[in-house]
Amino acid sequence: MRGKLSLRPIGRLISFKIMFIIALATLTASCNSPQEKTNDASKTTVKDIPIKTEIVKERNLNSSLNVAGQIHPEFGKEVTLTNHVPGRIIQIFVSPGQKVHKGQALALVDSRTISTLQSELVESDSKLAIAKAHEEREQQIFNEQLKRPENLIEAQAKFDEAKTKAKLTTRNLKRYEQLTREKIAATKDLYAAQANYATAQSVFRQAKADLEREERLYKNKAMMKRDLQLAQAEVRSAQQHLNTLRQRLIFHGMTPSQITDVIKTNRINGEIPITSSMDGIISGQYVALGETVDPGKKTFRITDLSVVALTADIPAADLPKINIGTPVIAKIPGYSKKIFKGKINYISTHIDPESRTAQIRARLPNPDLKLRASLFTDTEIQLPPHTVLACPKEAVQRKDDKKVVYISVDDKFKEQPIEVGTSNEEYFEVTNGLSDGDKVVTTGSLLLRAQFESGHAPEVISERGAMQN
Repeated sequence: MRGKLSLRPIGRLISFKIMFIIALATLTASCNSPQEKTNDASKTTVKDIPIKTEIVKERNLNSSLNVAGQIHPEFGKEVTLTNHVPGRIIQIFVSPGQKVHKGQALALVDSRTISTLQSELVESDSKLAIAKAHEEREQQIFNEQLKRPENLIEAQAKFDEAKTKAKLTTRNLKRYEQLTREKIAATKDLYAAQANYATAQSVFRQAKADLEREERLYKNKAMMKRDLQLAQAEVRSAQQHLNTLRQRLIFHGMTPSQITDVIKTNRINGEIPITSSMDGIISGQYVALGETVDPGKKTFRITDLSVVALTADIPAADLPKINIGTPVIAKIPGYSKKIFKGKINYISTHIDPESRTAQIRARLPNPDLKLRASLFTDTEIQLPPHTVLACPKEAVQRKDDKKVVYISVDDKFKEQPIEVGTSNEEYFEVTNGLSDGDKVVTTGSLLLRAQFESGHAPEVISERGAMQN
């Protein structure tokens, strides 16, 4: 029993050593094999790359400038309404997303300020009516005063006539008195002369009084005109105050017809509507039913997106290529087949000092409202045809945030960084890095980039199926 127990640990130790040797040999073989395969594969890839080249030369490029754009409402096509008077929201007639029209009531505010203004409006209208009645009376008096010269002349004529009769009756009375004392005339003739004298004297006194009155009135003509002018000034003042109250109520949201109803009915309710200032869609609501609002409080935002503005930042170097009226095409994610066309209507006069770009704006019709505010777009600015040094797009690869091409010179390939400008579907405008006549790799450029990145860059590769334009 003891012998068997002593041999078992020795057997286990031998088995462990054998397994360790086998594992080490397997690991060594696995490490050596991939390296050999990689080297062989790289050599095979270098030999088997199909290469085609094309010559870089000047071309008449009908190009476009592709930039990122953003949609905004047109100038004046988005407004935020604010409350004008303190009060409380007692009714809301619309909800976000609803189409509204200019002048449409969006909500109703109950305001003590409006009640006060309506009371003053009714009072001012009453004062205006009183002032107009006073003016009318003074106007009548003044019109009568204009006729005073005729009255004065008539009074003077009557006075002269009465004076003459008074003198005649006086002489006639004295003659009859003398004849009566001499007992030539009868007593009844004396009585008749006395009666005629008394009547003539009465008429004379009345004519004299009328003449004096007409003379005084004619002399007071300036005073009558002053009274009329004061009455007219009172009417103008009352009318101005009434108009001011009307304008204040209109500013706060009341319509002229509502103001007229308040004046006619003398009904004061203190309610004022919040009305839409334009056609559009409710794109924001900032008040709730029963909420107390102060002047300046935001209530609703209205946006009209039937025509939108597209903005984009253009590099300063590309600004000479664009003008007012340059066509623009915008595409948005989710509508790959839908394009939106417009024209540039604004080019900023300032260059951003940090990005060295200038902002442009274009108007885009948006009848189906697919374009929404703050939406990003892929924007293509269609430039007029111009002659540039052109490189095939197929030849351009991106490496470390740079654009590179692979130049073929005497069957040797060189990686060349380049800078590009405008482009079309086939070619890039080359602004730096290439010269007219350079031969660049088109087909096979992607595999060449992989070879350069792996550290197995080919030094000499013969071209097969080379294409030269």
